[in-house]
Amino acid sequence: MAQNDNSQKETLHFEVDSHLLLELGERLVAKPSIALAELVKNSYDADATSVTITFIDVSKEGGTIIVEDTGEGMTLKDIKTKWMRIGTDEKEKNPISNKYKRTRTGSKGIGRFACRLISKILILTSTAIINEKEEKERIRAIFEWGKIKSGSLVNDFSVEVSVEKVSVTEKTGTKLVLQDTRNPWSEDVLNSFKKEILGLVNPFPWEIEEYIIKGLEGDDPGIKINIISPEHPEIEGLLSDSILKTSWGKLEGYIDENGKIMYKVIITSTGREYDHQPPIKIRILGPASFSLYMFSLERLFAEVPGITLRDLRKLASEYGGVKVFLDGFRVFQYGEPGNDWLKLGYDRSRRRSSTPSILRKEAEGLERPMLSLPSNSQLFGAVFLSRKFNPKISVTVTRDRLLENRAFDELQQFVRTGIDWMTIKYAAHKAQIKKEQESEKKTDPITTLTTIEKIVDKQRDILGEETTNVIQQYIHLAKEDVIKQQEESITHISMLRVLASTGTMITVFNHELSVIHRRLMEIASDLQQFLGSLPSSQKNDYRIILSDIKAWGFSIKRLASMIGLMLGRDAREKKRDLSLRLAVDKMFAPFQSYLDDSGIEPINNVPADVRTPPMYESELHSILVNLMTNSIKALSEVEERKILVKSQYVNKKLVIELLDTGCGLEPERWEEVFEPFVSYSDPDLDFGFGTGLGLTIVRNIVVSYEGKINFTNPPEGWSTCLRIELPR
Repeated sequence: MAQNDNSQKETLHFEVDSHLLLELGERLVAKPSIALAELVKNSYDADATSVTITFIDVSKEGGTIIVEDTGEGMTLKDIKTKWMRIGTDEKEKNPISNKYKRTRTGSKGIGRFACRLISKILILTSTAIINEKEEKERIRAIFEWGKIKSGSLVNDFSVEVSVEKVSVTEKTGTKLVLQDTRNPWSEDVLNSFKKEILGLVNPFPWEIEEYIIKGLEGDDPGIKINIISPEHPEIEGLLSDSILKTSWGKLEGYIDENGKIMYKVIITSTGREYDHQPPIKIRILGPASFSLYMFSLERLFAEVPGITLRDLRKLASEYGGVKVFLDGFRVFQYGEPGNDWLKLGYDRSRRRSSTPSILRKEAEGLERPMLSLPSNSQLFGAVFLSRKFNPKISVTVTRDRLLENRAFDELQQFVRTGIDWMTIKYAAHKAQIKKEQESEKKTDPITTLTTIEKIVDKQRDILGEETTNVIQQYIHLAKEDVIKQQEESITHISMLRVLASTGTMITVFNHELSVIHRRLMEIASDLQQFLGSLPSSQKNDYRIILSDIKAWGFSIKRLASMIGLMLGRDAREKKRDLSLRLAVDKMFAPFQSYLDDSGIEPINNVPADVRTPPMYESELHSILVNLMTNSIKALSEVEERKILVKSQYVNKKLVIELLDTGCGLEPERWEEVFEPFVSYSDPDLDFGFGTGLGLTIVRNIVVSYEGKINFTNPPEGWSTCLRIELPR
């Protein structure tokens, strides 16, 4: 067929509508706090050693935020090929930074979108080296984000950039001035921002400059993040200082020219100082000093807003340890993960409880204080030596450690004795706080319940009329119960009556949970439909709300399912041989959020084919839940947190073992804790006081099936082992 002479050929090109930039910005950056954190991460990626974030009049819209760093800056070429080009593969090609060899943390292309989300105008100024002669240039550009309109092309949005050569003495770095902020920045938002950037900060460089510490070529000195916010002075200062505020205390140690040792402990929360001079003398080492911070990693001590125990555990695993510096240079190995030069890990694994003889007077009145000995990762500190004052200290030929001679032995003794003394002070402080908390808990419960009742009433519009009335009914019942308890002493029988009546209340509570779950899902469904009518600029915020509502609904459903396992008709009225592995999974599931938040690793090593003898499902779950909650409480004060359930058939018996890495229980108490109302576990912030009936109930159930339950010596790496034997 002949080609039509009137036909035309034309080459087409893809074009990008500016609406895509707006949509990407909303999808890639969910919150202003995350957006600002991305800009700080860009500073980290640019090998900045410090970055200052200044908040000016941000409590309302129209404020200003300034991010200024000391990084390598951007040249005009960088602006053209990286900043102004969307979706480059720069960070895939160069995942490691140039100077300090940092793994880049910023997300590809997020920075420019983050700027637009935070404010309406961005003024960018950057100074960078442009050639091998180390000549420098400064570039300046103004981005007015309001000029980006849906319907226009991305290429239509242009920015004028000014370039000037500057003196080689000018410092490199980038300054971002975010003008006319779009949203108010409250204290909560600022704390969220601090949490986002916490992982960038090495809390160790606190005092290094005092000692003129030098690193090897290419060593990363870390990044100091300073926050200035006149409207919120409580969040101002170096972020590393914020981290140190979460420490239990600081320990300093000194050896003078006569070999006398002096220690000082400063407790962070109270500012109180303690001094100690041990009755030992250093004869060979010579004058030396050390300084370290101890982090308790216990819920007993208050957290700083924006920094959680999980954050601290992560920092501890990465930066913890007592390092050694000789003439200002780091002697590598000491203070590294896995290094135990102070024998802390060794003594903790043996659960050494005896107090060193030279410190026994300091420990009078305390019950086994050395069980509170910190791990290596709980200590952030350094020892400072010099060849001038410590001539007997020598570095090995490999340059990675000190020669282990008598001077080194004295160094170990000097630092370790200080840590042991600090441990005693820590144990005393912990005992004092627990005593004060016990005293506070004696507050009249009627007053507390009345306060709660008023708070619930104020939330009536949020909770709804029906839910509010149900909660207040329960509070009223609780008041009546408290009054009754105050009028007569609770005996074993009366306590069991209260527990039995609690079962009825829990059944009602389970019904209410189901109602709340159903209503949450109805709200989620309505909100899903409402999303379709919203403009794109508002959808992302509502998607976040929708996701949160669904997550709450799922959590409530999991809690309701757990109650069903204990109180459901089938669970109470029909005996069956049950899959033990499935039962353990069902036990862990409702607690998963708590386990994740607490850094607890649950391990289910039960073979898939293991089944129990015929028994009520409610009884099996009562056994597992009681044992697991005991393990969770025991893990609150330790660093390594694991719970293991395993089983096997042995001589026609089903053997179930539950192990944990918690604080353990003395063998002399192994039998005693099965007695009613006997408990040695500390009160837990989440699980509260135990009744002392958990193990009694478990033993009664096991014995009713002609079984046995006892504590046994745990295998290496575990602190407690409970063994159950049931006939097949």
